[in-house]
Amino acid sequence: ILVIKRVFFYREIVKKEKTTALVRAGAGLTFGQLVTKAAQADLGGLDFLGGLPGNLGGGIYGNAGWIDRSIGDFLESVTVVDQASGEIKNVVHDDCGFVYRGSKFKIWPVIIWEAELRLPLLDKIVAMRAIADNTKNKLASQPTTFPCAGCVFQNVRLAEQPGNTVLQKLMEEEVRAGKLRLVDAGILPSSWIID
Repeated sequence: ILVIKRVFFYREIVKKEKTTALVRAGAGLTFGQLVTKAAQADLGGLDFLGGLPGNLGGGIYGNAGWIDRSIGDFLESVTVVDQASGEIKNVVHDDCGFVYRGSKFKIWPVIIWEAELRLPLLDKIVAMRAIADNTKNKLASQPTTFPCAGCVFQNVRLAEQPGNTVLQKLMEEEVRAGKLRLVDAGILPSSWIID
């Protein structure tokens, strides 16, 4: 039996330079914890994660982001455990294969353990204000008044999918049965599924 303790820690500022700092953080750290701890250390850049659910490891796996910024924009390297060999590997940014809401980790069977992020220096008050503004914007644009089954984190237009995919068939059936309502894309993000 393999037991893995979730890594929740914000380990350290590895190196501080004139305009940036290199931060090491565990994969289990939530976005909220990560952006708050970074702001408290006078670091910015990750304010776009304010109000997003998830954790650092999952964010790296899916290259989480908001509008035109993604976690991959700040990642220097990631420590992973290869599931096949058990080998611990350090993967640098250029080898992560970051694309819109995706990375190489979606096809490579590894456990994301921790990451090093390069963050810009930013006064903590300015950083906290940016986090609060982003969180407020997300709360205003997401269906928080309904029970929510989550977000697929990538806008999928069912009509544009080739053929009838399993997802499309499932969602169409759920909509017909009245079990699922898709948010009107003109008002709220279309990737939110309201339960």
